[in-house]
Amino acid sequence: MHELTHGAGVRAVFESVGESTFNKSFQCLSKPGYMVLFGQASGPVDPVGIRRLQRGRSLFLTRPGLVDYTSTREELLWRGQEIVNLVASGDLEVNIHDRYPLTEAPAAHRALQSRQTKGKLLLIP
Repeated sequence: MHELTHGAGVRAVFESVGESTFNKSFQCLSKPGYMVLFGQASGPVDPVGIRRLQRGRSLFLTRPGLVDYTSTREELLWRGQEIVNLVASGDLEVNIHDRYPLTEAPAAHRALQSRQTKGKLLLIP
């Protein structure tokens, strides 16, 4: 990644895979850098020592939980509507990899497990 950024690294990494990609994602960060760890498809990440965050770079690491941002029904509805509005306005683009009839849900699940998808899979009733 540093070759692509001419040695600078990237300001933020949104890490959804977990154990198998965490270290590479961490190494991509610039000074200062921000990592948002929000998934663990490949397994949980080992504990990170505080010294690793300060080693030559001011790094910020967070592990947000949905429940902390949707603690009431009103907040859940508000945040959901914000996402719908962003998609409708075109300010948020959602990459849809494929669509499956609901009767083919097992095939969609296998596609996700294969880790060959790039984007969302939709189940159509």
